Amino acid sequence: MAIDLESLTDGVLHAIRKGEAASAPALSFLLQRYLATERADVRDALEPALAAALDQPFDAMSAADRAPYLTAFVDAAPLADDDRPRAVVSSLVSSLRAAWTTTTRVDESAAIVEACLTAAAVLDPRTIVPDAVDELERVIGLVYQPGRGLASDLRTPAGPPGGLNDHVQAASALLTAYSATARIPYAMLAEELMQFIRRSLWDDEEGVFAAIAGSHAHPFLGNCAAARVWCRLAALHAQDDYRAAAVTAPDAAYRAEAARVLVARPVVLAASGMAGAVYGLALLEWLAL
Repeated sequence: MAIDLESLTDGVLHAIRKGEAASAPALSFLLQRYLATERADVRDALEPALAAALDQPFDAMSAADRAPYLTAFVDAAPLADDDRPRAVVSSLVSSLRAAWTTTTRVDESAAIVEACLTAAAVLDPRTIVPDAVDELERVIGLVYQPGRGLASDLRTPAGPPGGLNDHVQAASALLTAYSATARIPYAMLAEELMQFIRRSLWDDEEGVFAAIAGSHAHPFLGNCAAARVWCRLAALHAQDDYRAAAVTAPDAAYRAEAARVLVARPVVLAASGMAGAVYGLALLEWLAL
């Protein structure tokens, strides 16, 4: 791969030493790197960064900004020495659930619901999963148009197709819902959405997705998220039981598709410093296949 995990880790650590606050992806990435390597410098940076993140004024953040921190704290909760991460997880779930009825953008709605679903790993899933999948079904049901992907705004469900973030966030949430419920149609729809943007948003010259149809913008975060979804689909396709039960895209090569994004010039150039954590999380999923 174009960038190795050690370089990405060092870049995130350097950014923290310079005084940058650790992003939510950085917390998740450093946690995974410490579990894999037990590097003392990673531990020494991660512990105060996590403590600072837990003390943030989350009420002052948008729901979309809170969602990735919820995921990071879910990752950290089983390893923490106290109950603070679990308590913050519970509080964030409550606040994000309250935002379900007020959020109108599809990408934000999907990200919020998915974050709540991940919290089922440390909270009682019976209190989270049923309502979260109902909300996801409501959102997708409003904006999904067979053969035309998703609209971008819940207020105008018959509007033009949404962009990269709408489809990738929805596909990711559907895959998380599948993991929580084993309902195969969720994973199949995730695959359909990724196939749709592969046809409509792919820039073959650059080897990445455009933000919207006809755009020359190639968003780093959206493309890294797309690579992660492709990795998750590749993992599903490797399971005999899943292939036997699901209708899957013929000749799918999702691991190769993810690799193409991760070596693409626009993505590699942006994967430095704190942003390298986003790339690193995608690379970790690719290496796990």
